[in-house]
Amino acid sequence: MDKSTYVVYLAETSNLNEEDLFKEYGAYFSKERLERIGKRPCDKARKELIFAGAVLSKALRLQGIDSKEFIYKENKKPYLKDQSIFFNLSHSGDYVGVAMGESEVGFDIQKPVSDVSTSLKKRILTDEETKLFNESKVSFNEIWAVKESFSKLSGEGISLNFKDISYSKEDSKTVIYKNKKEEARGCVIDLPLNYKASFCVKELPDNVNIVFLDL
Repeated sequence: MDKSTYVVYLAETSNLNEEDLFKEYGAYFSKERLERIGKRPCDKARKELIFAGAVLSKALRLQGIDSKEFIYKENKKPYLKDQSIFFNLSHSGDYVGVAMGESEVGFDIQKPVSDVSTSLKKRILTDEETKLFNESKVSFNEIWAVKESFSKLSGEGISLNFKDISYSKEDSKTVIYKNKKEEARGCVIDLPLNYKASFCVKELPDNVNIVFLDL
């Protein structure tokens, strides 16, 4: 991988069959993913595990990486054993994707939210973001995707107070703040059907390539 380039691989899943994908890509899945799939014989979680495994497997092969061994750090984030590439997976609705690069990455996809409850707004949005959302100047799923991608970059996950996180846009790029201190940079990716994805890193490279995969 070119050190100046990070890649986001995306796939649309509505027309995919998880069992066909499992037959094609299952041999490349990690032992941990296969165990999790085996515990879920026929539910939504199984489908999502297979979709994410397939996009990760194809993306790694495109990068020339055959490894399917992972290690897990204290924050439970997976890392490829004996590899210098970092990745982060996300799945929402009809899209699944993985971001890859030479340093820690955070990545998240969010489908449109048609009915945003008051309690959800209070949990996710700052006062300024609530105003922008109420004025239809920004979508709820964009804000959510940016904050989720940062939580996955930092490894804080659900322990992170999303109201401590805010962001601003500079052209097509985003600057992400925690408690008003700049913490990361990234970009929002507009997808069909009003889906939003967010990619973030500590230092944004010159190139972030978006690649749509045919699984």
